[in-house]
Amino acid sequence: MWVKTIQNSVLFNEARWWTDPCSCSLGKGLVHSGFIQAEEPLGHFFVHGTAEGTRASCGGVLIFRGGTIRALFSGPVNGDCRIYAGIATAREAVNLLITVGWSGKGKFVLVFDSLSLSNWFAFPLQRPWKFFNSLAEFDALSIKCKKLEYTYVPKEENGMAVHLAIDGLPTLNCFSAWW
Repeated sequence: MWVKTIQNSVLFNEARWWTDPCSCSLGKGLVHSGFIQAEEPLGHFFVHGTAEGTRASCGGVLIFRGGTIRALFSGPVNGDCRIYAGIATAREAVNLLITVGWSGKGKFVLVFDSLSLSNWFAFPLQRPWKFFNSLAEFDALSIKCKKLEYTYVPKEENGMAVHLAIDGLPTLNCFSAWW
């Protein structure tokens, strides 16, 4: 929950703020529009793309609010470098959200262990021309999702997706499962 003020001073009962921020008392003259409650994501989709030689693969794990794993995928993707693999991995994650029917249910966050990829998805004007077509394909697909955000985590915090991507290198078909 975030608080955004319209004026320099906002009056509220600080003691109640820490226990129940939605019902804290506002001072006279202030309206609830000064408070903005950020929508909590329905899930975080941790993704990783990797490449070795001329082969590339992807891996992803969807963790719903509360820590429940709800979907995962692993397998080969088209591309010859880690960047193309990362873009294809994001496309695979969004495609899975759409296929399962979760894309319109709420906000999802794609979590990358590549700061460049995370920034390219979040800020399209920072994208290099070399990857324009691949990223444009992703954009066309991601429009079908209600709300999609992007963030970065260090590779050490993205372990399951990394292992799924590495395990996908020697395979011939992409595996995906959801429940």
